[in-house]
Amino acid sequence: MIDRITEQKIKEAASIVDVIGDFYELRKRGTDYECLCPFHNDRDLGSFKISPNRNVYTCFSCGAHGGPVDFLMSHENLSYPDALRWLGKKYSIEVDEEQKKFVRVKPSTPKPLQIQATKELCFVPAEYVTRSLDLRLRSQFQAHLCRIINDVYRIVDAAQMYALGVTQDEGVIYWLIDEQNRVRSGKIMHYKYDGHRDKEKDGDKTNWTHWKMKQDGRLPADWTLTQCLFGAHLLPRYPDKTVALVESEKSAVIASIVLPQYLWVSCGGKMNLEAGQKHLALKGRKVVMFPDTDLSGETYAFWSKKAAEWRENGFDVQVSDILEKMATAAQKAAKIDIADLLEIDLRKAYIPSPIEFIGEESEQEQTLAAMIEANPAVRLLMEKFNLEITA
Repeated sequence: MIDRITEQKIKEAASIVDVIGDFYELRKRGTDYECLCPFHNDRDLGSFKISPNRNVYTCFSCGAHGGPVDFLMSHENLSYPDALRWLGKKYSIEVDEEQKKFVRVKPSTPKPLQIQATKELCFVPAEYVTRSLDLRLRSQFQAHLCRIINDVYRIVDAAQMYALGVTQDEGVIYWLIDEQNRVRSGKIMHYKYDGHRDKEKDGDKTNWTHWKMKQDGRLPADWTLTQCLFGAHLLPRYPDKTVALVESEKSAVIASIVLPQYLWVSCGGKMNLEAGQKHLALKGRKVVMFPDTDLSGETYAFWSKKAAEWRENGFDVQVSDILEKMATAAQKAAKIDIADLLEIDLRKAYIPSPIEFIGEESEQEQTLAAMIEANPAVRLLMEKFNLEITA
């Protein structure tokens, strides 16, 4: 196992231009570079962009996206540690392998997990995810993000990271991709201009991509759904990040843009909190649950009870009480979640503050000051989890 200091040193040294330049001839265009996309049958320049400032590549045709490590993992079919070793060799950084330390613990008799009998899993072909990718931000959800977040690149990053899709009628597809990059299915949701769900289009039931695909024969009639966490495919990519678990997919995406220090995943509903097969990928990870709030405290109590059951089964999990402490009575009555709280602050911080900032404050410091001025809850959240605003 590569120690974290070496891992960080390699990531800071690696240049996306240098790495891709080792394989392909690049053409400079403005501040960026470009070449034919190596991940699909690309014939014309223009879709595959390489940004040295952000140290990422993006293909606006097939959806390929990432940094130096991601490129090597995809292009050279390397594991995450092997990609780091490749970069370490390129940049003359000695890679020290850290030995895992095992601690003998007192045996316990945890409550057994409620796991269904093993059955053959069904998957959706990955090509449907690729064809639906919404890197041009056409869905109503992505348009809503553009209205509250003043950084289109961060929105595109999130769309790529979570493989957000778009339907013909501008709905968003939240693809459920497991930790082995197998596609379980996709949730289709529509949103209004203000970012709230469009219940007239969606109704009260969850609309799944596999329903339509079974109807038109693209999937067999006996195809059955086995869910996983939304964002589960990111767990192997970020092995050292604390996992933040929320209820809705929308909340995971928004929170990931504002607070990228955490790896945000969604259970898709509080009734999916039963400690079972879909959560085994979180074993050995530090998990923080962020429940929605309400006036009675019932939701927080429910999540706390489930967290206790998880701990009995060996999970390292705690429950955040940030909303219980900071949400107003009106916000609790509206049953807001962590993304709603962040969105309130984003809306207020999006418009430049009329206050004259004195001294040499950075843009990040000015943004943070404006958000705290708009809602003091932000300061508590930042201090509690030792977070910082990204550029």
